[in-house]
Amino acid sequence: MSSDDAIDTNSGAAELADADNETLDQRIAELETQLAQRSEEADRARIEREELDSRMADLEAQIAAAQEIIRLQDIQLAQLQESLSCRC
Repeated sequence: MSSDDAIDTNSGAAELADADNETLDQRIAELETQLAQRSEEADRARIEREELDSRMADLEAQIAAAQEIIRLQDIQLAQLQESLSCRC
């Protein structure tokens, strides 16, 4: 094998390695893009969950307040019924 043949073989191997590296670089770029997208989706989902948790807490507070109002009205109604029954 002549030195020219050895250079051609090395040159071909280098070109293959460069092509492999380019393919790998493209795949890495694709994966990084996918990772960034998934991260953004996760952030959006977290923010939405936090907003829903906050709304749920507000609604639970409203329910508790409504239940307290009903309890007080029940007491008031019972007192009115008692005062009416005492007058008869």
